[in-house]
Amino acid sequence: MPFVDRESAANPDPCLDDPSLEDPALESAALESAALESTALESTALSLDLASVRLKLDALPPVARRLVQAAAVLDEPACGQTLVTVAGVRPDQGEPALAEALRLGLLRECAPGSYELRPLTGQAVRDSITPAARRRLDRRIGGPEGRLSPREEQVIRLAAGGLTNRKIAEHLWLSPRTVEVHVANALRKLGLTSRRQLIDQRPPPD
Repeated sequence: MPFVDRESAANPDPCLDDPSLEDPALESAALESAALESTALESTALSLDLASVRLKLDALPPVARRLVQAAAVLDEPACGQTLVTVAGVRPDQGEPALAEALRLGLLRECAPGSYELRPLTGQAVRDSITPAARRRLDRRIGGPEGRLSPREEQVIRLAAGGLTNRKIAEHLWLSPRTVEVHVANALRKLGLTSRRQLIDQRPPPD
């Protein structure tokens, strides 16, 4: 009678039943397929989100759309009055326009009286801004001639320290484009034409 290992028969090696463990190539292919599927699902979800934002933008009255675009250019929480000023709308139009942007979910109140774009809306909103509208918004962000805004003062101090726009953006949680606008406005107000002049004029350390 042939010998039978009863323990092996009762407890078979699980590795023998898993073909992926016998062939590493199959296991690698399965992992790659799962990763590609996950990426495709994320891409589809993002496309649907962007399409939804564009539909909501199209549904907004023009004044409310300008408020949302102002929030996108500011790229930081702002009070209603700031949004109205940057958007260039009449004060009496600001409150109903803000309410409509909140109702459609394009803006959110991140703190009492402070508003910002909802996550995942920024790209679609910025894409909706024409070059002419962008220039008007940038000019309004600059504020009164000759006087730096608090944000411009922050940006210009960091720029004078030699930081690039990208480093300043990371430090202040802004987009590089917003930093670029602040630097350009500050240089114009200070009567300077280059960042090098700004660095040269920095006071020496104590």
